[in-house]
Amino acid sequence: ALDVARTLARAPGIGEATTAPDATARLQPIAEAVRRENDVDFVVFMSADGIRFTHPDPTLIGQHFRGHIESAVRGEVSTETYAGSLGPSVRAVVPVLGAPGARPIALVSVGVTEHRIDALVRDDIPLVILGAAGALAVACGAGAAVH
Repeated sequence: ALDVARTLARAPGIGEATTAPDATARLQPIAEAVRRENDVDFVVFMSADGIRFTHPDPTLIGQHFRGHIESAVRGEVSTETYAGSLGPSVRAVVPVLGAPGARPIALVSVGVTEHRIDALVRDDIPLVILGAAGALAVACGAGAAVH
């Protein structure tokens, strides 16, 4: 999520789009395409005061972002676990700078819900167990061969 957010914040045209009168029309298609292509649950562009330009649930566009944005408003990158509008998630919030060293003109947050993380971990458990069993078998075989 952090790499996706950083890439978006620095992408050509994003800063200009966030300050345009039609920011949502410009950014929503980008946010949704990036969300789908990167297997994240949300890509939210917002004003520097936290008003959403984009959201996977269009009814939440124009509302205040749920989460901590203070660090990003100061120009810093932040990560957190927070229970937002889609439930608990791990997210990054990155400033969109109009010029290097300038105050942020907007912010972008990218995140993955804990539900998705749990599902990914559950799906990988059989592979981890199988890999561990295989490693144990090789180690036991190597140990027996040494004796």
